[in-house]
Amino acid sequence: GSLENFVCFQQRVLGAVKLLEDQARHWEPVDRTIEEMCWHWIPELKRHGQLMQKLPVAARRAHYGETVTTAVDGTKYGEVTVEDETSWVLRVMSSTGERYVVTEEVFRRNHNVANPVEVPSSRYVSEQQRDDLIAEGFLLYSSRRHFWALPIEYHHLDFFPTGRFETPDGVQTVRVGDSLAADFPGEDFVFLVPKRSLEQTCQEVDPQSEGVRFMRAVKA
Repeated sequence: GSLENFVCFQQRVLGAVKLLEDQARHWEPVDRTIEEMCWHWIPELKRHGQLMQKLPVAARRAHYGETVTTAVDGTKYGEVTVEDETSWVLRVMSSTGERYVVTEEVFRRNHNVANPVEVPSSRYVSEQQRDDLIAEGFLLYSSRRHFWALPIEYHHLDFFPTGRFETPDGVQTVRVGDSLAADFPGEDFVFLVPKRSLEQTCQEVDPQSEGVRFMRAVKA
């Protein structure tokens, strides 16, 4: 009896081990979800990230049906097809010149919409580029947007089985040197900021400044 029980138990264990081995052989990595990114990275961003503020950005109304690709130096970070007539297309005022789409609500929350000015030329925007942006209907809006940013290092890559993660705007690819980011206040999801965009279109903010303390109080 006891010997038969032991043999039966051993067979069950061996069967379970074989099942696990088969599952491991057929396991395919998946992109990190929005929820997984929030759970893991938002505490890290608050502890170790730098608080940043966006500099002014060029913006225009989006056109229904247009496809806006966010790309930097030929690398695609996302793509959105506009499905309404209220969204906005933002064009970063840097040498990368990437574009992305935001909703009306997000645009009004993050920008001073009352007094836009004509898009200027600058160190990163040539006169021809300025003229093209004006012809498209872009105007320059000052930003109220703040976010936490944490540069991606090699050891961070271990968290990403596929090297990618989900955002509300689609899947983004992790690259060393770019930054993981989350809006402040109201850290609802994690997104990527390309290295040059962070350097050219954002400025560091003191988390203990009066303005930041006011935003914390309003959010609370």
